[in-house]
Amino acid sequence: MITYNKLVRDKIPHIIESSGKTCVVRVLDEHEFANALKTKMKEELNEFLEAKSVDEQISELADMVEVIYGFLENEGISLEDFEKKRQLKKEQRGGFEEKLLLVSVSENGNEKVFKQYFAKEELIARDGLKILNKSSLLLKRHMII
Repeated sequence: MITYNKLVRDKIPHIIESSGKTCVVRVLDEHEFANALKTKMKEELNEFLEAKSVDEQISELADMVEVIYGFLENEGISLEDFEKKRQLKKEQRGGFEEKLLLVSVSENGNEKVFKQYFAKEELIARDGLKILNKSSLLLKRHMII
């Protein structure tokens, strides 16, 4: 007998029993369920990080989204409210479309401090207003929050 003591999807007990095995499950209360979902999220994140292929990564991301949906439902938060919060945060802080890596932050008044970061043959120098790329000059206004 193997002891798991972990949150599983609703159909897992049936799948186990269909294979000729038996299992013991119990229903968690709301507090236990919230804690089990947090533990499950860590498990799914680790599986995502260890996944070797994009297909495996997508499968683990789907598991993480299911955990998120479970958490929202347990807390009485609608998908619409969650999406509004996500959109608001994106409007305030942006998304990840520009693939920016924050290398450092300096507090030197008006003095421009350039930091260099070398990756994939790109030189990125940043003064809060400009992003320089070897092959082209991209002038964009960025808010650093």
